Amino acid sequence: MDLNVTLHLGKYRRYLWEESNLLVVLGDFPEVVVSKQLYDERYGISEVTGDERETLKRIMAAAGLAAMSLAQRESWGWTLTLPGSPHGFFCGVEPEGMICGTVKEAPRERGSVHLQRQKADGPLMESHYSPDNEDPVAAVQRYFEQVEQIRTLIALGPDGSGVLVQALPDGDLDRVADLADQEMISLCRQKAQDGEFTSLQEVFLFYECRCDDNMILDMITSLPDAAREELWGDEKELNIECPRCARKYVLKR
Repeated sequence: MDLNVTLHLGKYRRYLWEESNLLVVLGDFPEVVVSKQLYDERYGISEVTGDERETLKRIMAAAGLAAMSLAQRESWGWTLTLPGSPHGFFCGVEPEGMICGTVKEAPRERGSVHLQRQKADGPLMESHYSPDNEDPVAAVQRYFEQVEQIRTLIALGPDGSGVLVQALPDGDLDRVADLADQEMISLCRQKAQDGEFTSLQEVFLFYECRCDDNMILDMITSLPDAAREELWGDEKELNIECPRCARKYVLKR
């Protein structure tokens, strides 16, 4: 990451709702959107447009809430294909608060979610499941239901800011289960403002990718000899796109 870059930080706060035994994460996303725009301008990355732009924003916003729900930071890498969509999406969240995302072509006929999680110096854990509808927020939320088996609700507003509410043992998620998204967000913000939640942690989210020249070079040199020769062919240089953020690199042979 360029240390001279001014970061636009989205504030994320973890709370304990003791009365209902719930974990609550409140997140402010607009600054992350600004930092993505500046990142794309800095590296000449083509802007995502149309429905894909909104879908990617909602995936990143939901994935950010999911990652920030942990007391101990981890690397999260989401690869999603939503039912009926001609595009696939990637979103990565790093322990230091970096988030990035990109859009790729994908088969329209099926939906799938692949999540990779890893603690520092820990083993890579992978989960696969199928989303049950076209809502990207529901696809992220479904991870907790299908894999972790923890009742969890995620609600987002139009700007991507939102709330994650998760049931702890014997937690009463029914307190918010029937609320519309904006009602849930407003309720949790008000209770946090009124001091009805116990503050656990405050963290910040910003748009950056961990890719750099060395990472891309390592990605190419780690390929088997035959695959590397096939990739190069007779070319003098390669144009490589980071699979996480779509930043372009040029490697000379």
